[in-house]
Amino acid sequence: MNVRLDTATALEPDVAVARASDPGGPRLLGPALLVAEILSPDSVLRDLNLKLAAYEWYGVPCYWVVDPDLDRPALRVFELSGGAYREGAHVIGDQAFHAERPFAVQVIPSRLAAKLRPA
Repeated sequence: MNVRLDTATALEPDVAVARASDPGGPRLLGPALLVAEILSPDSVLRDLNLKLAAYEWYGVPCYWVVDPDLDRPALRVFELSGGAYREGAHVIGDQAFHAERPFAVQVIPSRLAAKLRPA
């Protein structure tokens, strides 16, 4: 999904969560409730710096970054507070993150990466 942040800025997060009533169809017009990026070796700097700053600037309430490393999968959660992101959680492996924003859900990094392991 393409997330249009303003008339000249659009980003394509790996996951975007929006209300069904938000306008735009495949091009969300305005900030999503949650965006998530899945790190890869060539995206680390972009996802943890440029995209984090852009989502913060445009008021995306929740930004999640998933590191699918098979030996040490992790989830970092950033939440908007007073116009700036604060790291709300950093869980690794079998540690659970219990989200309340934008909805209640439990996320365990090792389960996110489980399907990536060779059978």
